[in-house]
Order: sequence, then C-alpha cells, then structure tokens
Amino acid sequence: MADDWIKVRTVLHEQRETLIVARELGVTRLYAVGMCVRFWGWADSNTVDGNLPNMTPADLDEVMGVQGFARAMMLAGWLVADERGLLIPNHDRHNGANAKQRALKNRRQATWRSKTGM
Repeated sequence: MADDWIKVRTVLHEQRETLIVARELGVTRLYAVGMCVRFWGWADSNTVDGNLPNMTPADLDEVMGVQGFARAMMLAGWLVADERGLLIPNHDRHNGANAKQRALKNRRQATWRSKTGM
C-alpha cells in the first residue's frame, strides 16, 4: 500500500537511545537501527495511539525474536511497561495517519519552496 511507511530520522544511528539499545543487546548500532525500524513498522500495524494493551515485555521479545529487546527499548526511553501493557511514548509524533500527513505536507512545502526560490 502507498501509505505503508514509517518516519525514520537520518541520524537514528547516532542517537543516544540507539547506543543504549545496541549496548544492551550486544549488537552494532546499525543492527539496533534495523531492529528499531522493524519494531516501529510492526507497531504501526498494531496500534494507532502507541498503546499495546495486555502486552508484556516478554511478548514483545517474542514478536521481535530478540531476548531483551523490550528492556533495551525501555532503558532508551522508547517504551514503557506497566500493569496495563506497553506504551510507545510520543508515538503520535512519528507514526499514525496524522504524523504521516504532517510529513507529507512538509515535504510538499519544501519541494514548492525549492521550485519557487523561497
């Protein structure tokens, strides 16, 4: 589908959070980026608001196929777990229909500005 995409920052491999995930899992930063992109893609298909009710860190590790992935994401601040389930903080900034619409609008405006010299 044309709208099956997620926003990924070009400096993701340099972010502090990525370093934490890589360190905790004993993998390279680039491998950690790949796991994060896979996770956010999965999340984009499984939540509209960042809430993953009734999911546990062990459930997410199973989904990802990586033992300790959920813990690493929590240490990085990219995942929260409580008695209700899992939560992706700031999910609406980067995922979901509104975030995609904002990103597309920003891209269109940048293209228009470059063509008009503004």
